[in-house]
Amino acid sequence: MFKISNDNISIRIATPEDAKIVNTWRNDGNIMKSMCFPNGTGESIETTANEIASYEKKLSKFCMIEVDGNIIGDVDFRINTENGYAGFDILIGSIDYQNKGYGTKILRLIIDHIFNDEEINKTVQVHTIDILVAKYNTRARHVYEKLGFKIDREDPPFVNHRGEIQHEVCYIFKREWHT
Repeated sequence: MFKISNDNISIRIATPEDAKIVNTWRNDGNIMKSMCFPNGTGESIETTANEIASYEKKLSKFCMIEVDGNIIGDVDFRINTENGYAGFDILIGSIDYQNKGYGTKILRLIIDHIFNDEEINKTVQVHTIDILVAKYNTRARHVYEKLGFKIDREDPPFVNHRGEIQHEVCYIFKREWHT
């Protein structure tokens, strides 16, 4: 059974039952504004459940983040077996756990997992992890930079599916920077 853990933090595979909380977070503009969706995603519960199910039996994973047994967020990481890149999205949906240092600890666990996991490494040796971050999300950008991520590019403005103009920055983290 897949599980990443350290101290009081654990990251486990999402189940169909987790779709409800993930969907609630995704449709809350206060939570999603940091991910370029200031009015939420407007996503149906079925869409969320289908996305979680689409990761089943894959190297890429959709996971739930728990602290002391409480679900606080989700992370999906994608492994590209053709080019050695990995990407991820992380959301700490529980406001009570934001700005308390959990994001940094969780990201370290994810980076370690992507670069050191036996199953991933026997399939592909990931050389670069990238993540798109809302340009105005200074909290997340600070965490990525603190962990050693570097700006790779600034993408052109785009209109999200709700008609809102957004700006994203792509950060990268290379295997050789990992200690």
